[in-house]
Amino acid sequence: MGMHILRAACGVSSLVFGAYAVTRIPLANVQAIAMTNGVFTVLFASIFLKEHVGWREVLSGSVALGGAVLVAGPGSAGAAGWALLGVLETLLRPLPGVLRWFSSRQRRPATAPAYSVHR
Repeated sequence: MGMHILRAACGVSSLVFGAYAVTRIPLANVQAIAMTNGVFTVLFASIFLKEHVGWREVLSGSVALGGAVLVAGPGSAGAAGWALLGVLETLLRPLPGVLRWFSSRQRRPATAPAYSVHR
């Protein structure tokens, strides 16, 4: 039950941070930050699921993060703090899916479909 609450909290927090970030910084910047969620998915999969991450994944993740910094780059001084909301949204977005797979690996195979319902 605790894993369900954690997954729900991550999903709701991601949605709230993303929606609020759009009200404070340009949508293009929020989307540029949000497009890096694949990098964090790989990071969390390596932590929770013990997936192998090679040099190619690290290199492509670094390029993706660098591109997001270039696109959403530092504009006005006040926007930098609000951009952290977009980063929080991006960090929390892949967690429900990774936690779902983590939970299904710890449970019987018959319960895995119950964990596939998210968002």
